[in-house]
Amino acid sequence: MLTTKDTKVHKERPESGVQSLLTLGILLGLLILLGVTRPAAAQSGGEVTNARVEHKFGEQIDFLAQIQSPIPVQNATVTFRTADGIAQTQPLTVNADGTAGYRYDARLNLLPPFARIVYWFDVTLSDGTSFTSPQYDFIYSDNRFAWQTLEEGTLRAHWYDGDAAFGAAVMDAARRGLDSARTLVPMEPSGPIDIYVYATVSDLQSALTLGGQTWVAGHASPELGVAMISVSPGPEQSNALERLAPHELAHVLLYQSLGPNYNRLPIWLTEGMASSAELIPNLDMDATLAAAVKSNSLLPLSELCAAFPPDTGRAFLAYAPSG
Repeated sequence: MLTTKDTKVHKERPESGVQSLLTLGILLGLLILLGVTRPAAAQSGGEVTNARVEHKFGEQIDFLAQIQSPIPVQNATVTFRTADGIAQTQPLTVNADGTAGYRYDARLNLLPPFARIVYWFDVTLSDGTSFTSPQYDFIYSDNRFAWQTLEEGTLRAHWYDGDAAFGAAVMDAARRGLDSARTLVPMEPSGPIDIYVYATVSDLQSALTLGGQTWVAGHASPELGVAMISVSPGPEQSNALERLAPHELAHVLLYQSLGPNYNRLPIWLTEGMASSAELIPNLDMDATLAAAVKSNSLLPLSELCAAFPPDTGRAFLAYAPSG
């Protein structure tokens, strides 16, 4: 530190002026450096580690993290959304040891099965500084079942009832079904396609109900690249796989071709194309169509544009002419 005496000596000895300038320069440099680094240190006064999600499908989703900071936490939140959905922000409970979490009630606030959920954490400290974690994601899988998986190219087949031979049959039907769908939508898949095979209609129906959707033997979430069907291992599995797998895969491929514009198509067109992709004809549909023509009981085209009837009988009357 310079004293008054030092200053006088420097004035009396001009030859040391260069040294004085160098000393002042060093001091100024240190002050500037300290002035720059101190706010940066305050801004980085903490971090989020061990971010993770634990969930029970149809029941709850726990967003968990560890907040590390020498400064007390004033508040913290988690923000999450489906990949193409609206984000919501919820407060975290922060414990004294820095562990933090929020439990989402999936029984009251339904999310689509196998949806990709994006999430991140925001933290504000007691001194007013704040920081945000990176974004993370997870798949809201139906983990009520122990799924087996077989992959081939962009196709991934999943099943929980049946042996490896059944899984191979699922993959074979999916592969040939995708080829059939490509005759109607001539393109290669733009991303992975997952086909989940439930052993019973009730298992599939419960998954859809817990996700806020309803239907019976098959369902596609084309925006997720997911097809869900109900097929039991056994002598009838081949016919069911060759009808249901191509049908739902056609929906996914059509969405990958059109993007959000897929939702602007009339239902009779999307379902008609999907029915046309099936590897074997549905004789029940053919009989329903013939009977409806004979009795002049076909549904008006205007009723087939927005949604199909929920009951099985009238749904057949919608599917048959759409094909």
